[in-house]
Amino acid sequence: GFILIIIFTAFISFKFCRYTVREIGYSGIGSQPYLLELIVDDDVPVNYISAFKAISYATFLESNIKTKIINISEDNNFISDNNLVDINMKLPAVLFQGPDSQLINTEFDLHNKVFREEIWDLCEKVSNSNIRSQIIEKLINSFAVILFLESKDPRTNELARTEINNAQNDFRAISGLLAKPVNKPPVILSIPFQERVNENFLLWSTGMNSISETETAVIVLYGRGRIIGPVLVQDRIKARSIYNLLSIVGADCECGLDQSWMLGKMIPLIWDKTSRNIVSSELGFDLDNPLIMSEISQILSISFRNKKLEEILPDLLENNILEIERDKNQNDSSKGYGIFKYLEGKSNVEKIAFIVSFIISFSIVSVVIFIIRKRRNK
Repeated sequence: GFILIIIFTAFISFKFCRYTVREIGYSGIGSQPYLLELIVDDDVPVNYISAFKAISYATFLESNIKTKIINISEDNNFISDNNLVDINMKLPAVLFQGPDSQLINTEFDLHNKVFREEIWDLCEKVSNSNIRSQIIEKLINSFAVILFLESKDPRTNELARTEINNAQNDFRAISGLLAKPVNKPPVILSIPFQERVNENFLLWSTGMNSISETETAVIVLYGRGRIIGPVLVQDRIKARSIYNLLSIVGADCECGLDQSWMLGKMIPLIWDKTSRNIVSSELGFDLDNPLIMSEISQILSISFRNKKLEEILPDLLENNILEIERDKNQNDSSKGYGIFKYLEGKSNVEKIAFIVSFIISFSIVSVVIFIIRKRRNK
């Protein structure tokens, strides 16, 4: 009977501790692509459109960026539907749309004779930059990235950096106590004030494009360039807030967190095969494997009663909400009836799989016990 309990407990532990938020963040599940739209009319040469299609396809093949050709001679409502009436666009023009429906009008000269070079330059700047290359490298080789946007005021930068360093040290102290111990602590990556102009797309996608020259800002990135939580600006840059966001990244994905806690918006980036292979080797499983993706999708489909991340952000900045939500989830679970509480809300397929697994485990243990007893009686 004791052996049966051990096997059953191991099975339950496997079900509940399979992945962390950080690990799920490396997958492409739940990510909304960015959209680069080429706006043309019937007067734009066909060879220009063909060049855009070919170059953008080659550049964005391993990115989270899609393209679309909009011919306003055929789609008369596009300008008004996208609030572009007051924008004086000389065609062809380019618009960049993010997952949250924001638009940015890119100011590239797309009308000279070397338009192919202009298109290459546009696509490369949309999908990559110096800081984004560093982000990808650090996300692959560390727990998370604390991205620090510097201001032009050295004193303001110093105050923010002190809070960031404290958060990093505090988290390093508890990294061994997480759902899965961390041996690669979070790293700090700074965007110098003079580099802001070269990181327009990155700042826009993170919501930091509106930060003034005298203000600092911080975001936490994890997985495949996902953002966890809000942009922390100026006085809201506190060690406790950053520490709490890092704690969420290290949480067990089935500890009762809402899906919005686990699938942060991605920045526009190229995530190539080399990056995927390194991550898979480090994690010990392939996140692009259909079976793994299916399992993660099932986990994410479970409906929890916890509040969505944006609903508790004010408290998150001061308190360890992760601990509060875990306690609430444990209290709710204690009110149920063990296994029946666990099966509540599961699909029929999941229930059948659970029962079959339990029966198999029970049968194996029964056979082992029978053999042991038979040998003792000889």
